[in-house]
Amino acid sequence: MNNKKIIYDIGANNGDDIEYYLKKSDLVIAIEANPKLCEIIQDRYEKEIENKSLIVENCVVIVEDNETQVPFYINRSNHVLSQYPKPLNIDEFDETSLPAKNIINIVKKYGNPFYIKIDVEHYDQNILKKLLENKIIPTYISAEA
Repeated sequence: MNNKKIIYDIGANNGDDIEYYLKKSDLVIAIEANPKLCEIIQDRYEKEIENKSLIVENCVVIVEDNETQVPFYINRSNHVLSQYPKPLNIDEFDETSLPAKNIINIVKKYGNPFYIKIDVEHYDQNILKKLLENKIIPTYISAEA
């Protein structure tokens, strides 16, 4: 399909891993739901975004096809614990509505991954399953179990 070495950073957080990924690929797709964290990434990597070696997607990655906005839960004390599935301890979170994109549509838009890192609280297995069901099998995968 394409010869570009593409790395997907799903759950990019504040972008700490992006510098390494940029050294190992032609293109990095950093996907982060939390708008404040996306702003941090955009500020840190302004040059890389400008030269198109980094694309930042501010959205919730989902496996459903029919959603364009979903509830997202931002943890009040630790942004790393923010999540898409409704948390059991809901009183520790603020609910917001955010744009949502299907993982398969994202891959179709940018290209097949060489490496994909999935680090989204309580939803990694859903994304990984959807990728494998659609025969999207990167050379390297990292996901929480």
